Amino acid sequence: MRRLLLVSVLLPVLALVPSAGAGSSQERKLTFEVMSFVRIAQPFDLKPKGKENRGDYIKLRSLLVSIGPIFNVSKKNVAVGWDNSTLVYLNEKGKARLRGKAVLRGQGTILYRGVMKDLPGGKSSVPIVDGSGKFRGAKGVLIIGPGQLKAKNTFQLRLPGAITA
Repeated sequence: MRRLLLVSVLLPVLALVPSAGAGSSQERKLTFEVMSFVRIAQPFDLKPKGKENRGDYIKLRSLLVSIGPIFNVSKKNVAVGWDNSTLVYLNEKGKARLRGKAVLRGQGTILYRGVMKDLPGGKSSVPIVDGSGKFRGAKGVLIIGPGQLKAKNTFQLRLPGAITA
């Protein structure tokens, strides 16, 4: 009975949702780079202490700075936003999941989360799952450059509709 009730409620709602191919012709791509400077790194080391293991996590807060023209900022080294994230270790070999939000002043937010994938050159990637403001509905990938306290972040976005950045 519950299943039938759930289906009867969801069916009319699902009929209003556009199909996956409906908006794909208006999808736009946007790629930009910022330098990320870690300002706060708060580690939480669970037992066994002193080494990375499943469940250990680090809360991070970083300043995002321009490295070229971006969002009405033409100079380098200008703060354009910040991000808050949590890195959770999945095993003792360093495999980790990253979840966070980049806030870009006057533009909106970009949400990212997922298991980090290693890339050549010491880089890592994590999926971009959504956004707000000018990044509403964003999908794509965040590529994090090598470095612990300073790294170049490359946001590769697919946005529904026209780009207004």
